[in-house]
Amino acid sequence: MCSISNELIKAETGLANQALIVVKIRAKNINCTGPWSIENEGNANIAACPTKMLAIHNIDPISEIRQDSITVNWTPITGVEAGGENIEIINYEIQYTRTDIAD
Repeated sequence: MCSISNELIKAETGLANQALIVVKIRAKNINCTGPWSIENEGNANIAACPTKMLAIHNIDPISEIRQDSITVNWTPITGVEAGGENIEIINYEIQYTRTDIAD
């Protein structure tokens, strides 16, 4: 088993994000090279990083903005925007800055 990064595949082949990859393999020893395997089944697409998300929003600021908490809502990204078909977003990172504190 071996892994090849999407970035290396794109750099070496010139393929773009979402390009279909069909792979086969063969072995080589000191004497000669063996025959090719059959092509992979199911095929795979080159994945990419998620695209820039839309800004978070409040559905109901009166109920969602409290003294000790703020509820944030966002539009999840899927498909090509998530980095590829059938690529699942596994984590969201939220960054915030308090503007009521003087430096």
